[in-house]
Amino acid sequence: MEPQWSHVKAVIIAAVLVLGFAIVVTLTGCPRPIPPPVPPTPDADAGAVASCASACARLQQLGCPAGRPTPKGVPCVEVCEDVNSSGLIVWDFDCVARALTCGATDRCAR
Repeated sequence: MEPQWSHVKAVIIAAVLVLGFAIVVTLTGCPRPIPPPVPPTPDADAGAVASCASACARLQQLGCPAGRPTPKGVPCVEVCEDVNSSGLIVWDFDCVARALTCGATDRCAR
């Protein structure tokens, strides 16, 4: 008794679909590597008071969006000074200096 080609084709198609699904599930389940945190850099002047300039430098070093100029080109330092002087948000500059990730800098605002 010969196998019917339609059944053979159906089995092959099903096997290919199952294999494809298994590959997709395997590849999407792999976590992306997390880059190591950037350690704080010692200040040239260890006694210096942290400021918007030092906070923005740290944000830029970490690659945080907050360290970049705004879409209209306003630099981080200017935004920081404006926001801090408004009293709406106050950054803890020492906290930003010690932060190892962008997420950690987000928690430095009061």
